[in-house]
Amino acid sequence: LVFIGCPHFTIEKLKHIAEVLSGKQINRDVEVWLTVPRVVKELADRMDIVQTIERTGARVLTDCCSVVVPTVTLGYRNMATDSGKARIYMSDFGLNVRFGTTDQCLEAAIKGYWEDDNG
Repeated sequence: LVFIGCPHFTIEKLKHIAEVLSGKQINRDVEVWLTVPRVVKELADRMDIVQTIERTGARVLTDCCSVVVPTVTLGYRNMATDSGKARIYMSDFGLNVRFGTTDQCLEAAIKGYWEDDNG
């Protein structure tokens, strides 16, 4: 699982993510969840940003936090995140967490592995 957007992404950050992901596909073995405030998603929907991101296999979620999503119950054991908060809490919940920049997390989602794991 790649969980990014804690704190929630701005419209500018979503634009950047759409540019990074444009023409690419998330690895079939990876889930990507990006979190935004509802008002940002509504604006991004009107600008076709959400559609660009979701065509790659990523999901744009509103008004949620990694701490309250039942990741362990859903069966996730590994997570990549760009959030220091998520890194600490999810490690405490027993997940193996990789921490890096948003772009590093997106690269891992596309490749299907964290760069340090295969190199």
